[in-house]
Amino acid sequence: MRIPALLGLALGVGLLGGLSAQAQPVAPTKPDELLNAFQITFDQGKFDLAAEYLKAFLATNPSDQQLLDIEQKYGKGAFQNLQAVPKWSDDPTAEKAARETVATLTTMVRTAADKLLRDPVRINKFVRNLGATYEEKVFAINELRRTGDFVVPFLVNAYRGAPSDTQKAGILETITRLDAPSVAGDRKSTRLNSSHRT
Repeated sequence: MRIPALLGLALGVGLLGGLSAQAQPVAPTKPDELLNAFQITFDQGKFDLAAEYLKAFLATNPSDQQLLDIEQKYGKGAFQNLQAVPKWSDDPTAEKAARETVATLTTMVRTAADKLLRDPVRINKFVRNLGATYEEKVFAINELRRTGDFVVPFLVNAYRGAPSDTQKAGILETITRLDAPSVAGDRKSTRLNSSHRT
């Protein structure tokens, strides 16, 4: 899985410059390939090149769902955490561009999350499913947890609506399993970011 991405990296930094155009591997162009190349170069501390892959990823105009899938895979605040990188490039123009890319992606993820996760129709569907089968209830709880404390009024309204005993139990369980306030998440992000400081 890592070899094609590394070959794309080699092309990006010009290590294969002596080969003919026909012999050179194709640089990554698909969103998942660009993110993989970004992760590899970022982990290697090659922040300037990583920023170029991230910029190329942004240029693919990722959908809201793609951005949310990335955040779910890499953790909440995946792009926001990149703001703690001390320096992306020695070139001031590239440095500014990298920070603008990170800020843009962070805003896009936040907007996508608000649009999808706070959709009342979606929330009410999962609140109803708290009284459904075990599998549906577990999935509903996880999805409502992703939305955070925004779901509390919906849960309270459903509880006041004389739900079935099963749904009532699901509502109470969901409330107790909601994540702590985002302040705790911010502290966690700070610790993660500290590993990239020099």
